[in-house]
Amino acid sequence: LLKGMPQTFTAFVGHHEGAVDVPAHATLLASSADCPVQMFRIKNNLYATQFHPEKSGAAGIRLLGNWISALPRTA
Repeated sequence: LLKGMPQTFTAFVGHHEGAVDVPAHATLLASSADCPVQMFRIKNNLYATQFHPEKSGAAGIRLLGNWISALPRTA
């Protein structure tokens, strides 16, 4: 999902609580000083974000486009 994403980007976070540690067997993919767990992955197909990609500018739109491209195609 992060293909073509910039190394750093501004993400819109609209919550007051959030995870500070990733679950067991998860891979941390994005973090910030204010939110140490912004995005993580479990195995190869479960992703979670604690930011709003739809409100995070061009980087968020890229992430959503990557997600749509990764969806299975149906007839």
